[in-house]
Amino acid sequence: MSALETGTQDVRIVLARRRNHRAHWTVPLPIVVPTEMPLGRKAPESRSKKESSKPPKKTELQRQRNGDMVGLIKCVARKKHTLVLDIDHTLLAFCERWDHENSRLENRLVILRPHVGAFLKEMHELFEVVLWTASNASHGGAMTTLLEEAAGLQPSACYDATVPWGFFDSPELVSADEAATMRFEPDVDRDRVNWCLLTAEHVLEPMNKMKFIPILGRDASSVIMIDDNVRSFTLTPRAGVKINAFYGKATDSELDGLLPMLRAVANADNAVEELDHWRQDEYVKCDNFEDNMNLRTEARKCILGAVLSERRNEPIPALVQSTGNETLTHIAMKHAKLLFPQAFD
Repeated sequence: MSALETGTQDVRIVLARRRNHRAHWTVPLPIVVPTEMPLGRKAPESRSKKESSKPPKKTELQRQRNGDMVGLIKCVARKKHTLVLDIDHTLLAFCERWDHENSRLENRLVILRPHVGAFLKEMHELFEVVLWTASNASHGGAMTTLLEEAAGLQPSACYDATVPWGFFDSPELVSADEAATMRFEPDVDRDRVNWCLLTAEHVLEPMNKMKFIPILGRDASSVIMIDDNVRSFTLTPRAGVKINAFYGKATDSELDGLLPMLRAVANADNAVEELDHWRQDEYVKCDNFEDNMNLRTEARKCILGAVLSERRNEPIPALVQSTGNETLTHIAMKHAKLLFPQAFD
């Protein structure tokens, strides 16, 4: 069945680069301090006149500007938690591709998941959003441009396939004249972005393309991830939310169903602990990482990433590390440090 036969309203064509290029962001991710607090979070109380007359103490942010990265990560996490979103089969369904008149580009036909625009607009307000696809940067960039448009956000030039930079891996692959007019990676200080994009270059290939949260450079208790494939969070099960894969069904309502939980997480002091209020009792089976890695176990097939439609008053018991967890986490960290040494400096 073709995309147009599904009855889905939001079928789009988006331009993508034919040739893959550099990933848009390195890890750890650049620090972005939100200017707005999530709805429902209390703003800091104003100081009294007596206090305001004193010289202001050195702020957390000022300390970071002098090189204290760990403190800044905590400062950011207190203001907005980080929401990691998969792209393919989570936010949209990619259908087909064909040639474009520009030999560097190609057309791609995509079906957007119902309600994805409103969903992303709200998530952009509540969280620091990271889009993370296991596909390459060319595909991820094109899909990000499309999702920005769907959310009603001003498109970021660094994901636009028609912007003449980043087509190639290095300036040596183009003429000197052309290279002089091109940029080969985004500039965090001058390229306004709606969200960061991570791609296949950032997954742990030796561990089944796992999206390993520690490489983000964020406080782990402040990061949650939504993905249709549980392989992404087998070693971070308390942070993972599995969504049913989207293949174009017009009546799909999965994103709307996640909103109550996501709003609660955004307003909580600890994102991962809040998720514990949205789990069934048997979710503790996912605290055994070896079972999560095994395709045949009940934990992997039926429980991992599952959330309830309503919040429980009491959370499930705190995570108790199984004997094999440390070994698996050590292996993942070893791969991560080899692939992304800069994320752990």
